[in-house]
Amino acid sequence: MKRILLGLALVLSSVNAWAQGAAFPAPVEGDFIARDFAFTSGERLPEVKIHYRTVGTPRKDADGVVRNGVLILHGTGGSGGSFLGANYAGRLFGKGQPLDAEKYFIILPDNVGHGQSSKPSDGLRLRFPKYRYADMVKLQYELVTRGLGLTNLTLVMGTSMGAMHAWDWGYMYPGFAAGLVPLASNPVEIGGRNRVWRKFLIDAIENDPTWKHGDYTEQPRGLASAIGFLMMATSVPLQWQKQFPTIAAADKYVADQVASRSKSTDANDMLYHYHAIEDYNPEPHLSKITAPLLAINSADDFVNPPELPMMRELIKQVKRGRFVLLPITDETRGHGTHSLPAVWGAELVRFLAEIQQPPGTTTSLRFSATGPDTGFGTGAVRPGPDITLPRVVKEVKPAYTRAALQEKVQGSVWLECVVLEDGKVGDVRIVRSLDTVYGLDQEAIKAAKQWEFVPGARLGKPLPVIITLELTFVVRK
Repeated sequence: MKRILLGLALVLSSVNAWAQGAAFPAPVEGDFIARDFAFTSGERLPEVKIHYRTVGTPRKDADGVVRNGVLILHGTGGSGGSFLGANYAGRLFGKGQPLDAEKYFIILPDNVGHGQSSKPSDGLRLRFPKYRYADMVKLQYELVTRGLGLTNLTLVMGTSMGAMHAWDWGYMYPGFAAGLVPLASNPVEIGGRNRVWRKFLIDAIENDPTWKHGDYTEQPRGLASAIGFLMMATSVPLQWQKQFPTIAAADKYVADQVASRSKSTDANDMLYHYHAIEDYNPEPHLSKITAPLLAINSADDFVNPPELPMMRELIKQVKRGRFVLLPITDETRGHGTHSLPAVWGAELVRFLAEIQQPPGTTTSLRFSATGPDTGFGTGAVRPGPDITLPRVVKEVKPAYTRAALQEKVQGSVWLECVVLEDGKVGDVRIVRSLDTVYGLDQEAIKAAKQWEFVPGARLGKPLPVIITLELTFVVRK
């Protein structure tokens, strides 16, 4: 009873910490330099700086490999630092929370063109290479592998643009992450209304004479209109109506937002942000995504509205994909719901449990039909009408080899085994092989030799009996 009450207390404590926010380890900041980086446009930079923050510690598993990395990718115009607030980190990174930093090594980069990473406004302006999403993902990979020395990740998850990057990770680096969680995205080329508002935003700057082809001395007037298009795309109709119910209130909100955002937004940087998406189209590659994937959208998202059917259809092409559409509630915030773990955190918890469930194996005991002696199991008999069959006392399931697990090898090994007079297993041979390359056949034999039985008998006298074992390897989804 005490154990039950203690378990209940721990669950309630975790829920309470999640609901109210919790402290988490202080982030550590750093810079990774990618040298002589070649962009997909053919342009190069001798150095590309990627600024990042980490929360938690890389920890090696029993095999000496760090697998606890979690890469979280920000949206367009944002930075990794945006995830460090109470409503995000305070509900995910604290003790007992879904991405507990005592367990996970959390990586929060500023993408190229954003935050404290290399960007046009550093001085090159339009001479900065025309980066696209593929370049951004390659630089994330460089940071994780060359910069931080990781060869695996538990999770790649992202919001908006970061969500689209998570789709790209799935086919550009298949198997590198154990799971993918894109929040607020669709895995298709940007078209329809989603492209239209982005094109209006771009044209508001590029068609403005004060932009001067990027060589302005003060921010062009068109920047205010561009910010307006972005605000509409990320609008929250239900909440805005409550917050600004009058013309005066709405006009004041617009003025305040444009003034505030104009101080922290550079027009050239913004243009690069919205041109970068022009190579995004994971649709033809969805079948290449082998990692489990959880896609989450919100029904009040202007950018990815629920009436568009592509997510429901395309998720079927992802071998281990699942799609969740969050209903509109007082807690959702349109496109911005992607940054509210209080709304979707339960789905993340469920997903983490799924991807961290160990691979499974099953066993099935079969008895060979009476047949001629083939030289196997000298002196042993096959089951017949006068034979009492062996009865299992101890069953041992085979283990996956790491190589077979990585390659997701599945199927059954069939073995003939001789159960000796003392109930131990003697000779074993393979009658149906599964895998000789990654060692699963040998793992099956190793397991079978550890089985124990009440021995078979004839007229009450124990004797060796030939049985057939089917040992099945399953990568759980």
